[in-house]
Amino acid sequence: MNVAVDFTSSNGDPRVPKSLHSFTNANGAPNEYQKALANIGNILLKYNKSKLIASYGFGAKPNYPNLSSQQVSHCFPLTGVEENPCVKGLQALLDTYKFSVFSTQMWGPTVF
Repeated sequence: MNVAVDFTSSNGDPRVPKSLHSFTNANGAPNEYQKALANIGNILLKYNKSKLIASYGFGAKPNYPNLSSQQVSHCFPLTGVEENPCVKGLQALLDTYKFSVFSTQMWGPTVF
């Protein structure tokens, strides 16, 4: 299974409750990306024997301990480790996503 998360600034500042990446929702409700990852992941992981999920982000400047750039990246591993973009299982994906929200600088609008 592979996932890619849109970290462009058009999703909104994660510190603002209306952002799609917000973790400040009332009563600790999951944000829109957490809901999507969980709902789709629960279905697809039933067919994934290894439970490995390659997880990537795009549209941001990554700022991980081992992966940092002043340039906007259009493909970076959510793990922050270029050699190993995979996590094992849904909870690891959700945890890695949350870590990534705070390890990236969202950038620019979504442009197609």
